[in-house]
Amino acid sequence: MPLTAYSASREMELDVDQLLTHLAHQSQHPQLPSNVAIPDAWKLAIAQDISCPSCFCQGAEVVRGTAAGAKNKRQAFFRFTTGGGNPGHHPFCDFSGNVPAGHVPENLVQFSNPKDGLSKAVRVLVCKGISLGIFHQRDIRAMREWFFHKKVGSQFVVSLDPRIVRWIAVLQRQRLWIHDGGDEALDFTPELMALPVFDAKHAARVILTNQHRALLDLLFENRIHVFQDVERITKSVEQSQSQSVFDPSILQTEFRKTLQLARFIGTSYLPISTHVKSHSWVHTPKGGRFMLAFTSLLLFVSGWDMKRAWEAFVRIAKDESAVDETLGNAIGLNPFHDFEVWPVIKFLQELPSDLLPTEKEMLEQPATLDGLVAKLRQGG
Repeated sequence: MPLTAYSASREMELDVDQLLTHLAHQSQHPQLPSNVAIPDAWKLAIAQDISCPSCFCQGAEVVRGTAAGAKNKRQAFFRFTTGGGNPGHHPFCDFSGNVPAGHVPENLVQFSNPKDGLSKAVRVLVCKGISLGIFHQRDIRAMREWFFHKKVGSQFVVSLDPRIVRWIAVLQRQRLWIHDGGDEALDFTPELMALPVFDAKHAARVILTNQHRALLDLLFENRIHVFQDVERITKSVEQSQSQSVFDPSILQTEFRKTLQLARFIGTSYLPISTHVKSHSWVHTPKGGRFMLAFTSLLLFVSGWDMKRAWEAFVRIAKDESAVDETLGNAIGLNPFHDFEVWPVIKFLQELPSDLLPTEKEMLEQPATLDGLVAKLRQGG
């Protein structure tokens, strides 16, 4: 249940109190006290004008917050229910199901609520962009709608065994320890493995690499590095098992441009770069969310043309007028939240079965070395 929603007639994002203030002013009506019912004419106007910020369904109702000092405090929020010809939230909507009031999906960014220096600097850029007419709140809304249709139109069902993710991660880590080339012809006999002066674990790594060379080469050629983010990948697989999820492969071009623009701004524009603390900042939830939302918006209104987007950014960066921070009261979209995880999951899910471990191999965890060393010393 979102705290804010989009008003088509006003072309802006509003919370419940802001909307009721607009309606009171429009109808030349005094501001409604919290204990006074909303007029039926207002309810009809709300149902027709207000849409969900994620799936854009209509039929909104408002649930008003409790008065200040109330024992059980509740924020005001919008509710989109079925009935009266309104279908309610789309099944793939971020607010469908038992979502509590105040829930902010991880791919939505509240420009109005910056938490640190980086997000505050991005908020200033958003306010300036709106002030200069480079983009408007309706463009932010249009981008969310564009992404929603992309998401609905490109889905796959998660069926990957999460144990395979961990198995591959361990296997890839073992390969990092060896010089990959020419060792496949070596014969590691039990007698050799038993020698105290012989590094049996290194030999086991070589054997593992040789046994699974086709899989490891395929992963390397496609830049699939599971071991670098195994926990996040595994968690996503476990949480989404048997569910339909967004297949982001259709947005690879847009993602590459957004990342390129975000990195360049983050290293060359001082109000941003002074808050960048690592080379991987754009991939972190705190560092990347605001910047990716801003740069993808610039590209979206520029038709995903990098040159036009850069020119728009230069106009914003050169602007020295006073900043009207109320213009930043908007919910942006980071369409690339966890973007790098899902192509990996899909790739692993589509691997040929003959490259994957058997149930017995996963139970025995052959990619861990101690058990394999013991078997090799016994001639296994």
